[in-house]
Amino acid sequence: MEAATENKRGRPRIYGEMLYAIYSDKEKRVAQNSYYAGIAIQLMQQQPGDFFVTEKGNFRRKGIAEQIGRMSADGYTEADCKKVAEMAIDLYKRGLTTKAIERWIREGRTTNEW
Repeated sequence: MEAATENKRGRPRIYGEMLYAIYSDKEKRVAQNSYYAGIAIQLMQQQPGDFFVTEKGNFRRKGIAEQIGRMSADGYTEADCKKVAEMAIDLYKRGLTTKAIERWIREGRTTNEW
């Protein structure tokens, strides 16, 4: 991402129409976020009833999964992504909120300081 805007927010990556066709019922930003969450869920081999997937097969804790998927897309190794996911699960069990864990992962991903 490049910080070309006045308030220093990066430009979103532009994806092909194939991604938007998969998530055709969603807006483009939501489709991108769902794509990254899907990457993390595949990477972690989550099954229904696990941390990121409900019993019915829907996503939960999507923000955490999205940040881990973005780590994978940014070039972090699979082992690094799994390690961060395990730490996130442990932090959640200790009582941290999903948003706090999501911020922690985003900060570490963008600054590479854990």
